Amino acid sequence: MTRAQGHCIALLVWLVLAAVPAATFAGTDFLNLAPYTDYFEETDDPLSIRQVSEPGERAARFRPLPQGLVHLGLVGRPVWFRIDPPGSSLKPGYLELANPLLDRATLYLPRSDGSFTAQTLGDAVPFNDRSVAYRNPIFLIENPIDKPLYLHVQSSGSLAIPLRFWEQIPLMEHMANSERAYGLYFGIMLAMLLYNLVLYGFLRDPAYLLYVLSVLTIMATVASINGLSFQLLWPESTAWAGKAPSFFGALSVILVAGFAIYFLRMKHYASAWRWPTIGLMAAGAICTLLTLVTEPELAIRAILIVGTATPLVLFPAGLISWRNGHRPARAYAFGWAAFLIGIVVHTLYMSGYLPMADLVISSMEIGAAAQVLLLSFALADHINLLRQESEFAQKSSNLILARLNEQLETLVEKRTAELAEAKRRVELTNAELEQQNRQLYELAIRDGLTGLFNRKTFLQRLEATIEEARRYRHPIAVLMLDLDDFKPINDTYGHIVGDQALKAVAHTLENQLRESDVCARFGGEEFVVLLPNTGEGRDGTESACAAAERLRRSIQEARIEGHTDIRLTVSIGATWATPYLETCQTTGLIEVADEALYRAKHEGKNRVSCSRACSQARTTGAAGKA
Repeated sequence: MTRAQGHCIALLVWLVLAAVPAATFAGTDFLNLAPYTDYFEETDDPLSIRQVSEPGERAARFRPLPQGLVHLGLVGRPVWFRIDPPGSSLKPGYLELANPLLDRATLYLPRSDGSFTAQTLGDAVPFNDRSVAYRNPIFLIENPIDKPLYLHVQSSGSLAIPLRFWEQIPLMEHMANSERAYGLYFGIMLAMLLYNLVLYGFLRDPAYLLYVLSVLTIMATVASINGLSFQLLWPESTAWAGKAPSFFGALSVILVAGFAIYFLRMKHYASAWRWPTIGLMAAGAICTLLTLVTEPELAIRAILIVGTATPLVLFPAGLISWRNGHRPARAYAFGWAAFLIGIVVHTLYMSGYLPMADLVISSMEIGAAAQVLLLSFALADHINLLRQESEFAQKSSNLILARLNEQLETLVEKRTAELAEAKRRVELTNAELEQQNRQLYELAIRDGLTGLFNRKTFLQRLEATIEEARRYRHPIAVLMLDLDDFKPINDTYGHIVGDQALKAVAHTLENQLRESDVCARFGGEEFVVLLPNTGEGRDGTESACAAAERLRRSIQEARIEGHTDIRLTVSIGATWATPYLETCQTTGLIEVADEALYRAKHEGKNRVSCSRACSQARTTGAAGKA
């Protein structure tokens, strides 16, 4: 394999890895709220949420988003957004504003009384105040929303905001993917930086030091633009969080221009481009000062202009130097070509001329990664030149190789440890998912108020018990219970006390039944009990009627905490059957028990009425009040 082929393969691998952040961050498990959003730009007079949410304001002020995207470019003024819940309502979850450079974003959530609760995030708010520790602002929506939400956004930069609504588990996976992808991205960038720093340590060539400083400021710029610096380095410094992207961007212009002058040997190979490059350094210095002393909006516009001009100057300078015989300038020119494409695409996106897409949003990161790699190749050519010019370079190359092998082993060990940690996190996530699945299963089979089985689960258990009774020749019994005079309890004491009454009945039933018995809330104030191995009681076991009477007495003795004056009574309809002798179906048992319950109600309540089910003749009995 030739050196050129090896470089091409390495470049391809690098670009694939560099594209990881753009391809894996967002995922597909979110709901895009932009199609449900209208907006308007605020004038010089600030508006309150009450003014904005007044009837008729939508028609008077709000208008649909251009092309259905929250991508307004460099607006320079606060903007109000009105988000209509998709469908009938917006369920609880998380609203992500996928732009970490917003100065201040306030979400107004409607209350039932017409007022609003407000949450404020952004660079102007300390990062540690966020309920979700993530580089992008994420608002927590705790309750279902069936009315419009309002969002007020101030930004001195580009107002491009993908509005993403997440549920909890997809959001956690999205955040984990984001951290892993950026970890890989900056890990590779750092490896290249350390590689060339080692070379500088051995060769003491200023080109390597300038390259290292350039890569360092590019990494700082990318980290600041993506909100990672605010999250990890200065979470409480809100003023610096808004200035950092412009400051490091301007500083990187100074360093990459200085590196170009020295590395391309402009004085000898591209003299016509030397002064324009010096002008870039001066412009970068001015932008650095503007970042510190002026409003962020002015500094951002200035650095966008200077940043766009930088590759337009340094790319042709590299071509001229290469054409005039400076061999390392070849990879340098290709590197700036890649970065030129990335920065132009990103500038057009920030200015509102390109749509929001993962590759467009991450174009600067991908271009910077390609540039760093190709500049490293250029420096490798520089090594070859030094080797030809000096015996010292030849002797030092073996030592450099040994150090690089040690560094590679260290990086491999580190990567292995990272993979082990990632595996551990996946296992923890799987365990959490299993626990959540178990909880969801319980919620599906249980009544939310009493904790008893729900109607559907009871019917399934009853069918299975009938089949088992036929197989093993056992009798079964079904009891239908209805809480007497429940409506007066609700009307007199309120629904909370009514709920406590239902819970008291459920608790009493659970305490009085066997482990093999099945108890469920059938609907409203009606309960149902399945008693396997229970019939007429002739074999010495407790009969269905006796069991029903025992439960009636226990419930009559039950009391509601804090309301001991309330006397709870139930009417019970009991039925039993021997499925191996009779034709018994689920509906038959339920109907007979329900008819018996109706008789108990009709005969004066607080009593038990018994009937035999299925094909045998029915017998009735009743127990009076205790």
